[in-house]
Amino acid sequence: MESDVLAFENFLGKEGVLKDDITLNTTDWTGQFKVHDEVVLSLSKINNSFSFDDTMGILKCDAGFILEDLDNKLASLGYMVPFDLGAKGSCQIGGNIATCAGGIRLIRYGSLHAHLLGLTVVLPDEHGTVLHLGSDIRKDNTSLHTPHLFLGSEGQLGVITSVTMTAVPRPKSVQSAML
Repeated sequence: MESDVLAFENFLGKEGVLKDDITLNTTDWTGQFKVHDEVVLSLSKINNSFSFDDTMGILKCDAGFILEDLDNKLASLGYMVPFDLGAKGSCQIGGNIATCAGGIRLIRYGSLHAHLLGLTVVLPDEHGTVLHLGSDIRKDNTSLHTPHLFLGSEGQLGVITSVTMTAVPRPKSVQSAML
């Protein structure tokens, strides 16, 4: 998958062609109106790799997974993605990381900063350097937490192709109160 993104970036060259990796343009309606010679990069076919360690609650997956599909996969294991969005049926986990999405579970489970453990990113340099950042350990203080550089970067620093993050246990029941 990184080789596909690398081939794409090599094809674009160094001429300064802008790229927009917000797939389906669900988070930014102005993304549908192209101003320059832009290319929209869809990661929708990068959605094969999925692994989950239910002992540690650590999820590793490709960036093209739809958020709702990912949440449904985790539901069968008794876990859920720690954020939920209105566009969960169309937004992708890589785009959620690139935009630092929050959603309605933010108050209870915290922001993506608390859950992001690692990323695989393809840089927009002449070599298409592939970086494997972070680890799958919850508390890893061996170096800087470099995946946070790409959290909220909107694809300007590189294309996220793989995500490692924590998942949270799914509540046994939900209770609501009207005040």
